[in-house]
Amino acid sequence: MLGIVTTRFHGLVLSIICGCPVPSIEWTLGKHSRLVSDYMPSVRRNVINEKLDSEGVVERLLAIVQEPTSLVPSTAEVEDIVKKVGYYTDRVARLWRKIMS
Repeated sequence: MLGIVTTRFHGLVLSIICGCPVPSIEWTLGKHSRLVSDYMPSVRRNVINEKLDSEGVVERLLAIVQEPTSLVPSTAEVEDIVKKVGYYTDRVARLWRKIMS
């Protein structure tokens, strides 16, 4: 199974949308953890906190890739995210139409 490792929030989001396995190394803002906790609790353990030293990060990455199926959110979680994205996309489009009219 192929996958990526990302430190960028949009890398995490796009990987999830594409169904690509993704361990994420998070910096101090906590956006990765909040996204995963709110929408994909099944992959919560795949967010690696930057407070670990480089050896700690490597150890966590190795532990995560030993279970590749744990890297992919459940189908129900992905379907729920797609529905929410559609809702917000429609809402933003309506707001722009209102602004422009």
